[in-house]
Amino acid sequence: MNKVERFEGEAPKIKGDGSIRYHLWTDDQGALFVQLSANEVDTASPGTLDQYLFPVAEYIDRRCEESQLNVTQGLRVETESPERVENNNTSAFLKAVLRHLFPCSMKA
Repeated sequence: MNKVERFEGEAPKIKGDGSIRYHLWTDDQGALFVQLSANEVDTASPGTLDQYLFPVAEYIDRRCEESQLNVTQGLRVETESPERVENNNTSAFLKAVLRHLFPCSMKA
């Protein structure tokens, strides 16, 4: 995996105030992955998912749907192996990032 250096995006939260900062990664075949690096969401205990990479191709077609993405696993950054993600914010955060990268007015 290769991190896209000198890039940090900031996606606005879909509903309410706050934002999610993220980085982009690619694999050797050119597939794009998102790393959620931090969130600026007003919660009592904001979590972080920076240890995982999420494949854009798996979720991009559903970024504009009202339903949740139901993200249950990510690739661990250190090992590049799939791992179960135990965080209920993952789906909403990833959807916000995908909509930031690829607005719903654009075709995927």
